[in-house]
Amino acid sequence: MRETLPPIAISCDDLNSVRALDNIERTGLPVHGDVIVTNVRRFQDVKQFVRENRPRIARTEPGVHISLFEGEFPAETTGMQLFGEAGLLHRMLHEAEGEHAHLSRHFRSHFNRWAAHALRNHEQRIRDEMHRQIDVWKQIFGEEAKYLSYHFGMHFIPFLHATYVQVANERSLPYRHATQYTGMPARGALAVYDGLNDPDVTGKRVLTALEKIQKRGRPTEIMVHLGESGYGGAQTRAFLDPRVREEISRWHIGMPHAILQRMQNNRN
Repeated sequence: MRETLPPIAISCDDLNSVRALDNIERTGLPVHGDVIVTNVRRFQDVKQFVRENRPRIARTEPGVHISLFEGEFPAETTGMQLFGEAGLLHRMLHEAEGEHAHLSRHFRSHFNRWAAHALRNHEQRIRDEMHRQIDVWKQIFGEEAKYLSYHFGMHFIPFLHATYVQVANERSLPYRHATQYTGMPARGALAVYDGLNDPDVTGKRVLTALEKIQKRGRPTEIMVHLGESGYGGAQTRAFLDPRVREEISRWHIGMPHAILQRMQNNRN
């Protein structure tokens, strides 16, 4: 009798490329993918990608991948530019995730208070954009999404991440929550293990990640980027490792929303 291991989800971030679909099929893994409807590519390209690859995408049971820091957005006619690569949110992320990520807890606390103050007057615009992307996703797919995730380091800006959680709750959508980044375990949220995004990732690294998840003994999500041109290829090779495939066969790999629903049912 095989040991019962905690359920996990394997989710493919940024599923907006044929490369990602090819690599998912190469591994044969039950990978679940998130489609960005506001993308670095033109919005019409996203619609065409979904239309041309709909059967392949549907097998991943995709979710909405909210993107605020880069991509194509409706023209912002009032106030400062918030969204996109030249927007305030991207500049904040650069400060939080990049240059100052190594600084003290005191600095981060100061930054978080400043960011919350700077964004409070823009909360409705941010909420509206998140809702818009969920609506556009439904328009493209013709059905409701089953879960919500986010692009880039939204968790580095707690006020922004809290708004994302509010929107997910308003839409009754299970959501990805980067527990290991924020240190804020959320009710009904997956803990994301994201130690595999490296050009040198190997099967051994994947096995180490699975071992850590097993010790936690609770539902966890492994986030992969199989469509990325650099480490995406390395991740694919790692998951093709016979040792990894044998280990994965011992786990119950479920859909993110299904695992979240199970967690919710267990609490009730």
